[in-house]
Amino acid sequence: MGEARSALATWMQVAAQPPCPAAIPAIPGPRHGDAPFILSPHDPNTLYAGLNELFKNADRGDHWRSLGDLTTRTDRRTLEIMGQKPDSFTLSLDDGIPYWPTISAVAESPFTPGVLYVGTDDGQVQVSKDDGRTWANVTSRIPGLPQMAWINSLHASKHRDGRVFLAANNYRNDDYANHLWRSDDHGSTWTSVAGDLPANRVARTLRDDPCNPDVLYLGTEFGVFWSWNGGANWVELRGGLPTVAVNDLLVHPRDNDLVLATHNRGVWILDQANALQEMTPAVAGRASHLFSVEPSEEVRYRAHTGNMIFEGANPPAAAILDYRIQDEGTEVPLTVHDATGAQVAKVQGTGHRGINRALWTCATQLASRASGLRSSVEAWMGPLTADHASQKAFFAETLATLTREWEGVRGRVR
Repeated sequence: MGEARSALATWMQVAAQPPCPAAIPAIPGPRHGDAPFILSPHDPNTLYAGLNELFKNADRGDHWRSLGDLTTRTDRRTLEIMGQKPDSFTLSLDDGIPYWPTISAVAESPFTPGVLYVGTDDGQVQVSKDDGRTWANVTSRIPGLPQMAWINSLHASKHRDGRVFLAANNYRNDDYANHLWRSDDHGSTWTSVAGDLPANRVARTLRDDPCNPDVLYLGTEFGVFWSWNGGANWVELRGGLPTVAVNDLLVHPRDNDLVLATHNRGVWILDQANALQEMTPAVAGRASHLFSVEPSEEVRYRAHTGNMIFEGANPPAAAILDYRIQDEGTEVPLTVHDATGAQVAKVQGTGHRGINRALWTCATQLASRASGLRSSVEAWMGPLTADHASQKAFFAETLATLTREWEGVRGRVR
């Protein structure tokens, strides 16, 4: 297995290895490459590991116990390949193929410890309400779930006890349809939330928003989609994201950013998901709407590279202003005011229909004028240095002018 944890005080690694049952001959191991490992939302010492069986431990990975084999226990060597049963003459039968069947998705209810949802890569969905002592197989209750589909993700909502989202795909059986469901009663009944999603997206992960229960995010083989009405309608989120498989996603609990884990293209982050969370039918009916703005502060970076060239792009050093307009080409004047109502800045926004984004660096109009004046002086005289008396004199005059302007507005600028 190779799992381990690190003791940060001593930097020693402690092995954390579930018991490994005897491997089936010619198959390399008891799990596939995307085996799910989760921490319990109720106890950070408790982990669940989905292999060919579901394992649990309550001591940070030191001791594991099996909660059972929840697959169909099918021997894949008995399945037909292109209409024929494999035999000793079948070439490369096991090349590049992970262990199958195994557990492919695990979730625990954020409301009740031990309420578990498990999906497998051979199409099984099971629910336990007593921490794995007994299981209810709810596979047959999911309308339209293909036989032997890969259950790619299960997500237990924190908004409603018993609500769980399921995303499955079946492209391995030449079926590229969208398989998405929601249950509000611990898996007893299921409703499709595929809505008007474009055909054949191949679902990989489905989650609801931590702030708005009607907002859903969907990672697919061809990008990420967003719904603001519980899955009735879907919109693709682009914003520079390439056409790429999104294997997992979440909304960061501290920064409220939408974080995407892609296949072979790294991690992508949409800073500040406020606009996606606050979209409602009422907002959609307005000519314009400004979404909430997160607290921000002015940041000034010194000119250096350091290790920055080896890192991803940071969030913008500015306040993010998201707004929506109804009609294409609308002129959008964005003004910033202080606590007294006095205008301190103006930002030029784009006028595209839908959600737009503008950035304000937190610089006031006076600061902008000072920066512009200095740039003009340098363009005329060259860099301002102490080497030339004329430059020093001109700069002194400029400083005096700025001081007089500052005295005139200092009571209105924060």
